[in-house]
Amino acid sequence: MNKQTISERITQRMHALNLKGKDLVNATGASKGSVSQWMNGGGAPSSRYISSLAKILKVNENWLLNGGELNTGDSLDLSLPPIKTVPLLSLQQAASWSDYMKNSSITSCVQLVGEIPANTFAVVLESDSMSTSGGGVSIPNGSTVFVDPDRTVQPGNIVLALPKGTTTPVIRKLEIEGPDILLVPTNPRYPSIMLDDLSCILGVCFKIQQNI
Repeated sequence: MNKQTISERITQRMHALNLKGKDLVNATGASKGSVSQWMNGGGAPSSRYISSLAKILKVNENWLLNGGELNTGDSLDLSLPPIKTVPLLSLQQAASWSDYMKNSSITSCVQLVGEIPANTFAVVLESDSMSTSGGGVSIPNGSTVFVDPDRTVQPGNIVLALPKGTTTPVIRKLEIEGPDILLVPTNPRYPSIMLDDLSCILGVCFKIQQNI
């Protein structure tokens, strides 16, 4: 008997839980193209996706990677994680996000699988300032970015910020070098932005969704 492939295990669990490709995209942050490759055997998920993929498929990571006997007894919770609706704000609206979050008439929303911080909102990146062909974090133009405005800001975080004297927030990596506080793009064609303090930080970006 041939050993089951990781692609076959993924599709097996998707069928069992009635999941679609978009559910895996939302849960892992991977692109639609990557998820399609996982499903059709064209490629395997990299290590960065294994934990979130195992969670949405309701299996342990070892079974997902190596196969074997799958325990579907009482010890395995087969309930689906919650699907949350998140307000989708324009970058201009995000400058005053708290005012818009109180507005019950918001009509633009996106869905995210799993538990999320209470005040999470989403924006769409409208430039290639955070896109890179090298290593590290890359956020392509047009990506939907999820922001937690209540998370404590740390150096190295990807943040949404409204620099002094501007009206449209930007998404950048926060770097602190001695006395210097910088908003740094991953695309070297864009300049870094010097800050006086952290008061312009609107929130910490913690997840992205993207289309191909």
